[in-house]
Formats: sequence, C-alpha cells, structure tokens
Amino acid sequence: MNSEDRKQYNKNYYENNKNTILEKLTKKVNCQFCNRQVSSCNLNKHYTLSICQRTQSKNKFILERTNNI
Repeated sequence: MNSEDRKQYNKNYYENNKNTILEKLTKKVNCQFCNRQVSSCNLNKHYTLSICQRTQSKNKFILERTNNI
C-alpha cells in the first residue's frame, strides 16, 4: 500500500469510527495508586507525575511497615 492509499484508508477509517475513537480517548478511569480520575489516554503519563509518585511511595512505605510488624 503506497502512502496515498494509506492516507485515504486512514481518513475513511476515522470518518467511520470517529465516535468510538473519541469515546475511548475521553473515557475516565481511576488511578489504581492514588485513586484520582484520569483520562484513559493519559494514564501512563499520570503514573510518572509527582503527585502519583508520592502516593505510590507512601503506599509502599506503609505496606512495608505493616508487613514487618
């Protein structure tokens, strides 16, 4: 498939599936670590943000402390 065919295919695909694509992108999910609502397309980026990193480290510390007792 050459580049022009690929462009046309992508354009047709997007037109036919626009609603489902946008629905998946804007779907909200809860972060498993900090329990915040995040867009599903940004979830991996959210895991690396400082607010989520701090919560992960706090939870890890608490878990280690409870297991050592």
